[in-house]
Amino acid sequence: MNYALRTYMWIVLLSFVSADVYAERKNANAFIVVEKTAYSKTEKRWRKAHKDRKETDAALLAGGNFPVLKLAVYIGPLEGNGLRDNKHRNKRRDTIIAAPLSTDFAKPVDLIFWFHGLGGFGAHDFENRILTHLTVPPMTSNNFVVVIPEMPWSQNTRTPRARQGRAFAKKGDWATFVASVKRQIVLHLDPGTTVTHVCRTTNNCALKEGNTILIGHSAGGSTLKALAKSSALNTTPRLTRVVFSDASYGRWLDSTWRALKHQPRTELIVLTQKYGKPAKSVKRLFRHSSGASDTIALVVYKDFSHKDIGDLSLLYAYLDPLDNYTTEYHPYEDDADSYAEDDCAGCWCNE
Repeated sequence: MNYALRTYMWIVLLSFVSADVYAERKNANAFIVVEKTAYSKTEKRWRKAHKDRKETDAALLAGGNFPVLKLAVYIGPLEGNGLRDNKHRNKRRDTIIAAPLSTDFAKPVDLIFWFHGLGGFGAHDFENRILTHLTVPPMTSNNFVVVIPEMPWSQNTRTPRARQGRAFAKKGDWATFVASVKRQIVLHLDPGTTVTHVCRTTNNCALKEGNTILIGHSAGGSTLKALAKSSALNTTPRLTRVVFSDASYGRWLDSTWRALKHQPRTELIVLTQKYGKPAKSVKRLFRHSSGASDTIALVVYKDFSHKDIGDLSLLYAYLDPLDNYTTEYHPYEDDADSYAEDDCAGCWCNE
């Protein structure tokens, strides 16, 4: 059998590895795997956002030395996060996993989980909050995969402003979800054929893990609180950073801080505007909880909107908060109401 025929047979074999997914490669700039059970509108929005992002970069930086956005992507519902959700238009929630083609799976890979706000998981999140940042520092100097779980309050549900705190609230859900994520990375995004074969045949989907980073924007902060309440934060290996992106509504930050205050290896970073409910909740926590102000890195954006903070939140996977720290106000200077609500009924409509 000649080389060309063997190569053709391998291509055909790999294209039928699973009857439940389809994949494509285009000019080595993108590789996308989409489960047939994935919500078609989510796939379309992601593809359009990716296309628009590349066109925008090309127009702005024509002739410049700028890295092209090249990604390997998985889209589909995963066990542990809304595999069955009757309030979703597709009866199941999706997860998007995006790996720059520069990610080296032979080295430890950081897993960055980004939790969206109310009515999110759409075009703005995909393009302006994720794809925009993947080709710029500090992201480009790190080895990572971004995981975007669809939350129960996504725009694709009948509850775009409700069900906060429900994701990963049950013990075991988070561990199940993370295992599902790693499996899809190894099966579809990691080019190591040997590792992929072992994963497929033995279910031993070993991924060289780096650090785990969690970022919650707005209502996504309720997911961080749920992970704290279910003890998932204390059992997640190599959890190095947790970021509240204008998300410290009610007592969400309190619960997370208490879960992490004895884990010195985990940084807790809070981004807020100068005023608003998230800022007031931080000031209340600092006033009434000894040690909170010493263990939480607070970054205050005086002139940024809630939406603006969300747009830059992914960068805080690696940005040093001390480089962006501002003393625009002292956390104790104003009287703050003691908010007892455990949801973000006051979240912004346009998150």
